Amino acid sequence: MLSPGLELDKVVNAPPALNPRSKMATPDVSGPSEEVLDQTTLKLTELMDAIQAHPQWQPPHNMHNKLYFIWDFIGRSRQMVIEVPQTQREKGADAANKQYNEAAQRLIFTRILMNDNSAKAAMVTMSDPARPVDFGPDVKRKMDEVDTAFSTAFSS
Repeated sequence: MLSPGLELDKVVNAPPALNPRSKMATPDVSGPSEEVLDQTTLKLTELMDAIQAHPQWQPPHNMHNKLYFIWDFIGRSRQMVIEVPQTQREKGADAANKQYNEAAQRLIFTRILMNDNSAKAAMVTMSDPARPVDFGPDVKRKMDEVDTAFSTAFSS
């Protein structure tokens, strides 16, 4: 079904890259370099380590749920970055770039959750809004380093 206002002849007669019915392949662009992937993975690992060093990270009984949720969310993002070369081999550079972009977007959401102590954020992270987490300067610095690592990939 076409979107309202979109005429069929505009879709069919669109250039091949914009035409969803076109059999013509779009140009394949390279994904993030191995160096960028390694640096991003390293910075994500360091961020996870900084969260585990947080005073409220006391497994298994006294751990703050928000810390665990964010640590786990970052871990999945890290795994997505690690899998980019495999995705590129199996599905092509476009799919690899999409996967890397999704990992970067997850980190934007992570930063939002880290800075939000509202009841909504507590609901998402299954934490107690009466016990907010101050992530402290070390975790925040590591988060900035992760942002820089992702930014490097998008600026090169």
